[in-house]
Amino acid sequence: MRRPEIRSIRAIVTSVDTSVALRRFVERDTTVVCDGGDVSFEITSHTDSQHIVRRIHFRGGSGDSAHDLTYYYDPQGLLRFAFAGRGAVNGTQEEERVYYDVQGKVIHRDVRQLEGPGYPWDAVDAITDPSAWLRNPCD
Repeated sequence: MRRPEIRSIRAIVTSVDTSVALRRFVERDTTVVCDGGDVSFEITSHTDSQHIVRRIHFRGGSGDSAHDLTYYYDPQGLLRFAFAGRGAVNGTQEEERVYYDVQGKVIHRDVRQLEGPGYPWDAVDAITDPSAWLRNPCD
């Protein structure tokens, strides 16, 4: 995609991933159980030197499906991109990419079913306040 705003968001994603790989951010791992034990997931958050969450990655699921989601934030802590990889027991595999502008509005969403008959997943929910979400991820 050649839209300038998409290219700038991709640059943020690349910068965050590079900083994570070079261990420039503080990493924190947590395991969470929600809905009375029906849903569990692992969360890894990465925070920069200004204590701004720059990436949240969580993976987990329930008895019939699994999710792997990553949220990316710019240096001001604004959500700019989310990626979801999903799988279900019926063999369905899906990817979703969501690009956000600085106001948090979705500017592009791409959902691709890679294989299988389909599964009724919800669209990626925006986590616009990552610090608050990390304090109570089951809400």
